[in-house]
Amino acid sequence: MPLAQLSVLLIHRWVGSRDGGAETHIDLIIEGLRTAGHRVEVITRAGARIDRFPPGVRVHTVTSNLGEDDNSYTDWRVYPHTMLFMVKVWLKLVHLRVRGRKFDVVSTHFATEAIVSWFWQRLTGASSVHVLEGYTSLEARWAKRATKAIAISEHDARECVREHGFLPPVIDIGLPDRVLASFESIRKARRTLTVPVVLMVARLDHRKGVDVLLRAMREIVDAGVAIRAVVVGEGIERARLQATIENLELGEHVELIGSVDQDRLCRLWTEASFFALPTRYEGFGIVLIEAMAAGLPIVTTTVGAVPDVVGEAAVLVPPDSPHACAEAILMLSRNPVMARSLADAAVARVSTRYRWAELGPQYAAVYEQAAGMRR
Repeated sequence: MPLAQLSVLLIHRWVGSRDGGAETHIDLIIEGLRTAGHRVEVITRAGARIDRFPPGVRVHTVTSNLGEDDNSYTDWRVYPHTMLFMVKVWLKLVHLRVRGRKFDVVSTHFATEAIVSWFWQRLTGASSVHVLEGYTSLEARWAKRATKAIAISEHDARECVREHGFLPPVIDIGLPDRVLASFESIRKARRTLTVPVVLMVARLDHRKGVDVLLRAMREIVDAGVAIRAVVVGEGIERARLQATIENLELGEHVELIGSVDQDRLCRLWTEASFFALPTRYEGFGIVLIEAMAAGLPIVTTTVGAVPDVVGEAAVLVPPDSPHACAEAILMLSRNPVMARSLADAAVARVSTRYRWAELGPQYAAVYEQAAGMRR
């Protein structure tokens, strides 16, 4: 029997300070747990976005480390900063325990947090849920030790079986009805520009493959086809990518516009003709289901969970292949019937598979099962 109301503590280093896919997913899980009537508290690094959480979610912060910023997970700094975060979280847990705070379930999303959770579970008997935000051997090893684990893609689940001999349930990430409604409005307001636009929304780091799109655009320009690329997002590689644009003489054809507010992002979705994500790895890729909901033909890669997420609703190309990326974009620009077919398939896939109203209760059920196993 699940508890009538669970007290869930969610630990994640970045959830208060940046807007990646895992952070968006955590927001959704919090929403799903609260909708199911459960109480949620969060431990995270002090940051500028603590106000992202809805009223009723109690947030406990640990201080940021000296020299720590939102890009410090991309280089050697990740190791000392992560170790310090783990120590601070442990001290915060002890402090909360001394003050009488008890939790039925501790929820984690990455291995470093899962290590702290496992030791806390051993000490206090609390249950744990580990959500695999992508597959690595380390993540899977700690997911296997949790009371319950959740994989967000069939790819991750297959790897857990193949490498570690356990099969976590697969629950997709979805979009709330209010977001789906906004994308329906975007589809209805779509504008056809004189020069088609390839939109990419991603952090500016190596894994996302922005550099691949830039080199693909050089081939498209050389082919004499008028297409522009707009890249939304910020990150540690901005200077290098801007230099690549200048070196490839793409200043008139590619624009890195940084982070934008929601109103401008909606306009960009409306004005886009295609969506590209030549990523080198994705544990899921929420932006892909957003692009599908926007009704855009998609060009992306064969890596990680991407084929499971997009199904037949995208053109898949090898990673690190600017030529294949360029050819796929050119093919869609020259074949509007195919582009329209992909867009229709994308919208249909989102509406049948990626509705958070149906997925949220599935997440809550796993947390309830974890707490029931503890009893």
